[in-house]
Amino acid sequence: MRILVVPKQDYLAAMKTLHSAKTLLDFVNRVGFYKEREEAEVDPNYLQIIPYILVSSGKGLFLYARLKKGNETRLHNKLSVGVGGHVDYVDDHLSNKEAVMYNANKELFEELNVELTGEYLDIKPTNEIIYDDTNEVGKVHLGLLMTCDASNRNITVKETEKIEGRFYSPAEIKALYKAEGEDAFETWTSIALKHVGII
Repeated sequence: MRILVVPKQDYLAAMKTLHSAKTLLDFVNRVGFYKEREEAEVDPNYLQIIPYILVSSGKGLFLYARLKKGNETRLHNKLSVGVGGHVDYVDDHLSNKEAVMYNANKELFEELNVELTGEYLDIKPTNEIIYDDTNEVGKVHLGLLMTCDASNRNITVKETEKIEGRFYSPAEIKALYKAEGEDAFETWTSIALKHVGII
């Protein structure tokens, strides 16, 4: 399967100027291309693009944990506020920017049961990037932080044997962070929560 990547050298050269959501997506649109996932996972010269969506409502942010039956053993029992995944190739008619948004929507509905009320579910890119080069996994992934307002909708996890979650208020998340410590949260979640000012 081919996934969207950008050359790491291009990202590092441009990172100081990527100051808005429009600029971020334009950058990916301009320099991104598709590479076989198996190759991308082991090639540190490329960053795999990951839309990372914070789902919010009047109740706060949707926070979940991957249980031991989940596939990604590195993330078992870690708390996360981000829903996301790789940008898979769709077809030649979509620009890279359109492919990012298409896959963001797809990931959201694959991970969560979202009550459809007839209103458009609006996923918005922010001007924040998630990049963590302190570990081997982080070195080859680039997160595009996005938000999704799911107010007045029922949201539940789909694979209840693999994931459990609910909405937490910012105060609850702060208390969890203080009580459990940073190690209880996925690294990208800690970065995202700092970006939005919760921790």
